[in-house]
Amino acid sequence: MSEASTKAQSGSTENPADRRRAPRFQADLPVTLSGRDVDASARLKDISALGLCCQFPEAVPEMTLVQVRLDLAKEQDFLAEGAVVRCEPIPGGKGDPRYEVAVFFTNIDKDSRKCLDAYLGTKAAN
Repeated sequence: MSEASTKAQSGSTENPADRRRAPRFQADLPVTLSGRDVDASARLKDISALGLCCQFPEAVPEMTLVQVRLDLAKEQDFLAEGAVVRCEPIPGGKGDPRYEVAVFFTNIDKDSRKCLDAYLGTKAAN
């Protein structure tokens, strides 16, 4: 029997954060998500080499393709394409509804990748 099926059968509840392939770093920066039926500014919650999580003003269906624009460096905006992999309402929000939206990066150009790597390197050093 495989290790995965043994864990599944034993009822082991592994922490989802333990499965992450890249470390996430908390961040509080403005981010814009745009695409078909989506175009709004949000607030970044955390970011990794593979994706980000943000607080967004509207629900976005999972698997929606979005363009991500983020100011990580003074010289250049970080631009990427991604897919929404999670969208959950933030409980207890007063006023405008808010959603926690997670985006998996599907395409990052070379310059934006360098920008992201430099930003994450700075966060890791702190």
